[in-house]
Amino acid sequence: MAVPVHCAVAGKEDDPDGVEWLRSVSARIRMYLHPKCASNLEASVREVLNSMLLKFDSSFDGVLLAYFRPEILKFGHKILPLLPYFTVRLKADLLLFSPKAGMLIEGKVNKVEKDYIGMLVLGLFNAAIGINDIRQDLFYDEVATEQTWISESDERHCIRVGSRVSFLVKSVQEEDEFIDIVGSLVPPETGALDWIACLEEDKEAQQEQQTPVSEKSRSKRKTEAESSSSKLKVEAEPSSSKRKEHKKKKRKREQVQEDEEH
Repeated sequence: MAVPVHCAVAGKEDDPDGVEWLRSVSARIRMYLHPKCASNLEASVREVLNSMLLKFDSSFDGVLLAYFRPEILKFGHKILPLLPYFTVRLKADLLLFSPKAGMLIEGKVNKVEKDYIGMLVLGLFNAAIGINDIRQDLFYDEVATEQTWISESDERHCIRVGSRVSFLVKSVQEEDEFIDIVGSLVPPETGALDWIACLEEDKEAQQEQQTPVSEKSRSKRKTEAESSSSKLKVEAEPSSSKRKEHKKKKRKREQVQEDEEH
């Protein structure tokens, strides 16, 4: 129906929710359609875009997850000289999956063996971490009721089927429009997400315990000083009122004396 399309990313490019391996781009696309598609051009364009979903495309530099608001800009009525196709130009917003070496990615474990851990990223893309890329602190527990990798230093850190894991991308392999990701659990910032959350909680609790005593004392003295100042202000207000009343009575007596003299 169509020969390969050409895509040029144009305009704004964003990382949805701050996730660097997902890209939202505005793209201009040129595709070539068979003359029989001219009768229903929009449907034909969508059919071509649908055929590209979940496949790696070098022109997109990633895997097309979704497209939004496709708009045909121009199409040619002339058939190409050497090919029985005509050109269609359009623009669309694309959501792309573009993992690169060095990125931290999250996946859900679907396979645990003594020599590797297998995962799915976004529930679609295979990722594997070989035994040489699993840090030495983790060991394969053959005694457990389920296949598990567990930490020697912190039993809270265990990886089993169903665990959500953050890992480092070592390489991305593309074959026949599909990709496989090779990952690593060696960096300290990688591991099971629930364990990483526990570490963050431990860190916050430790920071609270390490708050200097002198800082707490200064804060307490400041609060007491503010309280005393407020109290003095409240007590001073009646005294001020009394002085004003006294001055008023004094002026009244002086006025009476002046009237009696006259």
